[in-house]
Amino acid sequence: MGLVLDAPKAQDKVYDFPPLKMVIDDSLQGELGTVSVDYNDSTWRSGFKVTSAKPLGSGGGGCDSGKCC
Repeated sequence: MGLVLDAPKAQDKVYDFPPLKMVIDDSLQGELGTVSVDYNDSTWRSGFKVTSAKPLGSGGGGCDSGKCC
């Protein structure tokens, strides 16, 4: 069992970092640049944070202000 944000599709590039796999839409890879996934475990906020060298515009569901959406 694992965390799944999306299932691989035909146009996706799959990177294998045992025991993890990262799936990125191949058409977005050039737009994103380097992508990192970090896990933060603190008293106030715990969870995964996905960042890219060249962030894409928000789809309306993202939060960069530190406030809940």
